[in-house]
Amino acid sequence: MAMFLGLRDVLVLCLCVVVHLGYRRRQRRHPPLPPSLPQWPIVGNAFQLPPSALHVYYKELGQKLGSKIIHVDVFGNTFIIINDVRIASDLLEKRSAIYSSRPHVPMLDVVGTSAEFFSFLPYSEQWRNQRRMFVQYFSEKNLPRESEKALEMTRKALLPNLYQTPQDFNDHCTGFVGAVAISITYGLPVRRRSDPLVHLSEEAIVKGLSVSASPGYLVNLFPFLKYLPDWTPGAQFKRDARRFRENLDRVMEEPYRAVQRKISEGECTTSFMSATLEASRDNPDFDAQEFQMKKVAAQVFGAAFETTTAALKTFIFSMLTHPKNQRKAQEEIDAVVGKDCLPDFSHREHLPYLNAVLKETFRWNPTVPTGVPHFTTEDDEYAGYHIPKGSMVFPNTYAMLHDEDVFPRPEEFNPDRFIKNGTLVKDLALDPFVVATFGFGRRACPGGHIALSTLYIAAASILSAFDILPEVDENNHPIEAKHEFFATAIVSEPVPFRCRIIPRKGKDIEGLLSGNISLEFVYCLSNLSSGTRDIVAELTTAARGPLALIGDSMVAFTSTITVLGLISLLFLRAESKSNKLITPATDAYINSLLERWNSSGLSIAVVRQDPSAPNGWYHEFGSYGIANAQGDPVTPDTVFAIASNSKLFLACSVGLLIDNSTLQDERGKELKWTTKAKDVYGDIWKLWDEESTGGTSLQDMLSHRTGLPRHDYSGVARKGGVAEMISTLRHLRPSAEFRQSFQYNNLMYESLSYLPPLLLNQTFESYVDEHIFKPLNMTSSTYSVAEAESWGTFADGFQDHLRDLTRGINGTKRATVPYIFRPGQENIWAGAGGVLTSARDLVMWVSMLLNKGNHPYTGQQVIPAHVIEHVATGITVAEGKASYPELSPKVYGAGQFRYSYRGRELIEHGGNNPGYKTQVVRFPNDNLAVVSLSNDANGGWLMESAKWRIIDDVLFRDQEPIDWNTRYEEVWANFTRDAQLLTLRPSQPKPPAFPIHLLAQRTYKHPTYGSLQPCVVPSSLSNQTIEQRDECTSLLDSLSVRRILHETDLTIPTLIIPWKRSFVSHLRLQHFDANLFNVTVIWSNVEIRQKEGYGTRPSDFMNSGIAIQTDQTQATLCTPSDADEDDGDMLINLDEHFEIEWVVDEEEGLAFKGGFWGMEGTDAKEPGGTGKESAEVWFARSA
Repeated sequence: MAMFLGLRDVLVLCLCVVVHLGYRRRQRRHPPLPPSLPQWPIVGNAFQLPPSALHVYYKELGQKLGSKIIHVDVFGNTFIIINDVRIASDLLEKRSAIYSSRPHVPMLDVVGTSAEFFSFLPYSEQWRNQRRMFVQYFSEKNLPRESEKALEMTRKALLPNLYQTPQDFNDHCTGFVGAVAISITYGLPVRRRSDPLVHLSEEAIVKGLSVSASPGYLVNLFPFLKYLPDWTPGAQFKRDARRFRENLDRVMEEPYRAVQRKISEGECTTSFMSATLEASRDNPDFDAQEFQMKKVAAQVFGAAFETTTAALKTFIFSMLTHPKNQRKAQEEIDAVVGKDCLPDFSHREHLPYLNAVLKETFRWNPTVPTGVPHFTTEDDEYAGYHIPKGSMVFPNTYAMLHDEDVFPRPEEFNPDRFIKNGTLVKDLALDPFVVATFGFGRRACPGGHIALSTLYIAAASILSAFDILPEVDENNHPIEAKHEFFATAIVSEPVPFRCRIIPRKGKDIEGLLSGNISLEFVYCLSNLSSGTRDIVAELTTAARGPLALIGDSMVAFTSTITVLGLISLLFLRAESKSNKLITPATDAYINSLLERWNSSGLSIAVVRQDPSAPNGWYHEFGSYGIANAQGDPVTPDTVFAIASNSKLFLACSVGLLIDNSTLQDERGKELKWTTKAKDVYGDIWKLWDEESTGGTSLQDMLSHRTGLPRHDYSGVARKGGVAEMISTLRHLRPSAEFRQSFQYNNLMYESLSYLPPLLLNQTFESYVDEHIFKPLNMTSSTYSVAEAESWGTFADGFQDHLRDLTRGINGTKRATVPYIFRPGQENIWAGAGGVLTSARDLVMWVSMLLNKGNHPYTGQQVIPAHVIEHVATGITVAEGKASYPELSPKVYGAGQFRYSYRGRELIEHGGNNPGYKTQVVRFPNDNLAVVSLSNDANGGWLMESAKWRIIDDVLFRDQEPIDWNTRYEEVWANFTRDAQLLTLRPSQPKPPAFPIHLLAQRTYKHPTYGSLQPCVVPSSLSNQTIEQRDECTSLLDSLSVRRILHETDLTIPTLIIPWKRSFVSHLRLQHFDANLFNVTVIWSNVEIRQKEGYGTRPSDFMNSGIAIQTDQTQATLCTPSDADEDDGDMLINLDEHFEIEWVVDEEEGLAFKGGFWGMEGTDAKEPGGTGKESAEVWFARSA
């Protein structure tokens, strides 16, 4: 070790001594500061502060120092901590002229908001004007009006959601509070879950402004950093600032415009914005007033959201952990309100014990334990102590409400401390409602009375309807919740806990809620945070409240490195050469593709796992075009039907069942990938032949190697559900030998979706929700059509790529396609293609897959890594010859194809439903994933072109991108050309063996495909006497059939067959030659639209045309504008030309041929032969 200091060391030491002596000399000019621990030069007490629970530390430090007012120093910043309510009143209220300002936040300068929002403004005229505007509307005299909104949403949203999905109580509480805030501020309805306004408000106000004010940004500790150029390493905060600014501008403008539209339409609900807007109309300085009201409105959400949510969660936790108090409050509610009613605000003053419970909730765990800091504008002295100008003053409400002299045994939860002689004590020296909710002085919260009313009605209603009980383990033993609270720099709430919220015995919950459930208001805003997932984790874990300038994240940081280390880290922080995943050039390219393909909408998400990213991940979204016929733009939260991209959810679910050791023990035998289907399903399992019946394993079903082609048209909702479907598989003819080739088959995936009901007595949909959606917080993901449609973000599908989107007259506006499955039909294809989700949710899904089954942020295992690897391992050769030189042959594992692109291995799958195309691809060795979702039935080529361009940009930057779009345009041109080359009907066709009208007197059946009862179109037959069933008359006069016939050449003998299957409503048969007929498969939605009330107004039909694919062409046709009253029905042909042979040999029947069975794979074979032997699907005559 060197014995002498170098020159640099001497200079640094001298600098520290000079700074310290100067600091001490300055202090000696004034009385001493309040007591504190000894301090280090420059860093002060930073290294002595704990990483969490500062409010508890400050209380204990005050006791140790023997003072109710103390101070700490952090990097020269003075923090005054007040642990006594009398001192807080003396300083913050009686001397409010000195203590009513707020600290300056440098990051808000960078954002550009430091002089805009009154929560952050110093004490000034601008602050007074904004606060006056707030108070004028939210004054206590207007409390009944705003309380009614909280009551309405409690009954229409909170209680129904707790009844239906009680396990999501945290989400329901969060959503309830967020929706009340939006309602009272803007009067706008909040739809279920993915409400964009709530997302935007949370990201801009709760996250954007709050995080900006936190020490997670070093610029708030070292203000000079704000002068760094944007390109400087470590200047990420400047880029974040731009994003926050954009969000703030949107949250001020978008709801404001929505309120203006509501006012102009005469549909406006009274709210802060509508009332203030109307009151300001005649103001000569309206523009300035308008800007101020936007800023005030934007802050209402942030003012109420986190604190009220935390208080509601604390209330539920206190009732869970103190059942005696819960029962006592319930007994009081029953006595006052009655067991057959729900409480309202008229009961509030008659429920003293409930009010005591709420007071004790605030006292036991004050939601803002250290208060929001005040800022001194002048030097001051108090009790012989000097309080410097520029100090941050924290009223430690936790210490005040846990003062043993005021509240004996303060750690106990005891509502009776507020009850005297059976009534609520009102003349309290220290009221938790006042201290914990409103705060002190001129900066006291002006909306605290609304928060208390909201909490009251929620708490009273919950206790009236439900019991809050501990969760139980597998042995039905109660699981004790931990008595712990998690405090960020400003908000305290219980650590995550589980409980059971069940209807109280004897309570008719459905009766109580009858008439109160509205889909518009029954929301589950559990993905409030999903709108902020792309904000780096270091920001979302930083302080959540405004002006939390001394918080857990900063203390933990500064306790491990020195000041010089902090600055060095800032400048030496590595940033990747380019983090941009969707470059501006690619963004422009995708927009051009949208125009070239005349496509409706596209949602893209790109994910990159990268250690240099702030939280280990880069997520970017690209949103293009429109989401629906109303023209709303596509966003990352737009919900799409992802069709066969759902298969991987099923495959992983099978893997989870195989990995479930408890299930294995209960069954007494191990479940494996190689387990035979017959050993799981028992007698209902049987395929076409003995080899496939006995040999098919779960892996065979997942890897499409049973030999069965699609047979999709056999799908239908059956009374016996999936079990009945499985029992009919034995009648389906294979197109290949067992295990010899790849034959894509959805029915195997549907069969596998029966495993959770069979093994666990749990629906497949709820199993995925429990084990995948919820752990990944995929809150915009569901199998329920009704749920997705209620959110208001479910994209319309579009069928035709040719029509003009901008014009509304029938025949010129492209046809929207209602989702093929209606509510209640979802389980038909749930396992094979039932997931409805958004790009934002799929980011979490693919991130987990890239992270080997672990949650991308918490690291918690969602799916075992060996399951992720197994389902991605190729089992069956799906494409033995690559279609392009950059691609390799493909293999198929389970729900995924695996091959390579330009030498890089990839795993992907596509999805296709009427009106929707989707693609999910990931490069496991390059930690990259791309999600593409289109609501255009013809959007596949566009989607593929965009996908490859993004991949070329990210992985092959040193190479020229491949012009995939030109390739695909050539493919499409060849495809449409070849569609015209079908064999033409002979000019002199031979008649069939029997008169065609005899078909209309007969019935043909297949055990799996159901029954066919043809009806002849009389006008298509000449010189024939037609006798057919009576029901044919009504069928031919139906709206659907009239629309079909409008597009039919009736010079050719034609028959219509009603056939209700998943993807079919009608078959149109037209005679070709002899006993052969061309068949067109059609899906019509007219009955659905009539049943659901669509078409009650003439304008409803203006968005709809006819989309029907004939046997001669794949082109989509539209109904002329002069069509009859049938306008509004949608007709879509789902597949290409097929043929039917009317076999009249020894056994009469209809032999369906030409690919009707949906043959897709390698080495498949047509049945061959003639007559019945040639049938892919044989319908035998039954009557």
